[in-house]
Amino acid sequence: MKRGVIMAAVALAGLSAACAQPEPYAPELEVCVQDAAGAEAFKDLLKSYARTQGLNFIDSSRETAATGPSRPVIEVVAENDGARVVAGNSGLAFYQLAVGFTGPKARREALSGEVKALLEKRWKVERIQAGRGPVIDPECGRYANWKD
Repeated sequence: MKRGVIMAAVALAGLSAACAQPEPYAPELEVCVQDAAGAEAFKDLLKSYARTQGLNFIDSSRETAATGPSRPVIEVVAENDGARVVAGNSGLAFYQLAVGFTGPKARREALSGEVKALLEKRWKVERIQAGRGPVIDPECGRYANWKD
């Protein structure tokens, strides 16, 4: 009997731990920051937001230039307590960013809404359709998407 109660408690603890796990990252937003200055402004905005929210900010951005022309690689993360904002341009136009969120559902949704509102003050922000993924914007960097 005692062994059965212990096994049930272990199974219940495992189930509740599994339910508390954050959902995997999926990009939710696309934004074209237009140029190097826009990329820096984006990173500064996210860094400032992270500071006010008590999130750790990590900027792994760099220029690629092993051979040929340099290409900006933008990779930034703001995270704390299992919640994370991830933004990058991998596989996209130079200054087109996909922004995603991960963590417990309520925290992830709050981050998404707050970051989207911040970005919309300066840029045109598009929601990425679920299951579709971001699509390269050939106009990004040509000032076609700049929000007045």
